Amino acid sequence: MKRIGIMAFREALDIHLDRVETEGSELVITRRGCPDLVILPRSELEGLKTTRRILESPVDAERLRRSIAELDAGLGQQHDVIEP
Repeated sequence: MKRIGIMAFREALDIHLDRVETEGSELVITRRGCPDLVILPRSELEGLKTTRRILESPVDAERLRRSIAELDAGLGQQHDVIEP
């Protein structure tokens, strides 16, 4: 995860935001005397929210653990995703 100071971020805002978008990676913004901030693609945030929601439900969390175990055991099946 790349880290950058707030002043350097301000100097090249477009470049840094474009990099987050194209690389799909997070960027940590450091500020003196303040907590760090993170900029990440919206799709990444949505994925994190979905994962948190799944893990908050004991039934869904167990279903996910079983699915991961099946994949690790080589029992997964690949399917094409159809975009709406």
